Amino acid sequence: MLKSVSSSFLWSGIGFVFNKVGLIGLLSVLSFVLNKDDYSDFNLFIISSNVFSGVFGASMSITANRYGIGTPGFSLIRKMCFAISLISSVVFFLYSVLLKNSIDLDFLIYEILIIFFTTFLTSINGLYYANNNFKGYAYLNIIYGILYFSLGYIGAYFYELIGLFIGLNIAGLFFCIFSFFYLKPSLINNSDIQDSSTSLLVKRSIKNVLVPNIISGFLFQPAILISAHYLNNAADGDGLIAYSLANQFRMIGGFYIVVSGSVLMKLLVDNLAISDLRIERFNYTFSYYPYLGLVFLILSLLKLSNIFFNLTDSYLLYRNLYILLLASVITAFKSSIARKLVSSEEGKISIFSNLTWFILFIVFNYFLIKEWASVGASAAFLLANLFQLIIWAHYYYSKGILNISFFDFKFYISLLLIIISVFVFFSGFYYLNFILSLVCFYFTYTEIQKFKTL
Repeated sequence: MLKSVSSSFLWSGIGFVFNKVGLIGLLSVLSFVLNKDDYSDFNLFIISSNVFSGVFGASMSITANRYGIGTPGFSLIRKMCFAISLISSVVFFLYSVLLKNSIDLDFLIYEILIIFFTTFLTSINGLYYANNNFKGYAYLNIIYGILYFSLGYIGAYFYELIGLFIGLNIAGLFFCIFSFFYLKPSLINNSDIQDSSTSLLVKRSIKNVLVPNIISGFLFQPAILISAHYLNNAADGDGLIAYSLANQFRMIGGFYIVVSGSVLMKLLVDNLAISDLRIERFNYTFSYYPYLGLVFLILSLLKLSNIFFNLTDSYLLYRNLYILLLASVITAFKSSIARKLVSSEEGKISIFSNLTWFILFIVFNYFLIKEWASVGASAAFLLANLFQLIIWAHYYYSKGILNISFFDFKFYISLLLIIISVFVFFSGFYYLNFILSLVCFYFTYTEIQKFKTL
């Protein structure tokens, strides 16, 4: 099993990287091809696209990962991926027309198609996960990333903004055709799905996973926008740069959460039939210890190398970076809980849990940003995640969501490591963070050794 899981992690990471490199690479070269106004407009569209395709597509991907195994589930979920992509496009159309957010009405049709294709891409990935076809997922995203970059650049180079949109739509169309012929269902038997009627499966997937995840996604986006509004009114130039850079590094670390999440979700779904508590423990340990080690490693390497610290107030940047990365450790742990909720078909709980986070985040932002500007915004993100976890911990424990075996001596030592990292922050002995990361990676190694016995 370990060999299979390792292979899944590898291919999942390769596919994710190529997908993101295509977008980042295109945005980088477009600054030399498009004029300033067109480049600014396209960036604005990408932000909107990430919201719609991210919320709808990611929610459908999770749903596909949960229910898309076996031929009956596969066929139905693929139709649902197509349907949710249409819904995402329609919602974007209404958003653009009502709020006049589109670049230009002449471009609106191209924008709608891109929203459809990107939502479908994100959605259909879940079917690859569910059918244990991580290599196929990687191949698809490698091809899409290359086409996205090359066709987008060629179109922009010869025909400016209109050519860019046409090129991206051609890449999206090719992806849809390719995925239709390449993606095939697994022959793995799943009696729960095979014995269920089509209508029952639709109701279960929509009620228990899809809708709760969409609502939770749309709770997150307004909160970030409100926080940005508070911050723009309170922070100076150095503060805004420090917060923005620190947040980018937080999202880079989030790469591990995304890649590991798809593999661990697959393990949890497969585990439903046997209910092996060791696999449930692995869901928590392999989300927490490697990511905590990665955070300590990022903190040590960035500070000791002084990368980007010459762009703004270095101490201000490091404070924001430290707080946001610490907060992301909590979100990594929360992702384990979210996967357990989805696999147990209790996704509705996430609506109320994330509503708690939304309220806490807004309240902390209101008070802390006025006092500490960018550092207050980072602290608000940390405290909202921490208090959300504390408030819901008893409920998760009472419902058996938390795996109690996870809270062993290694976990308590990891809390001590975090306390030591606070000392490192104030003392300036930044090289100690590297040692802390090695301890966390050793804990990861011991968990892998336990997993070998499965």
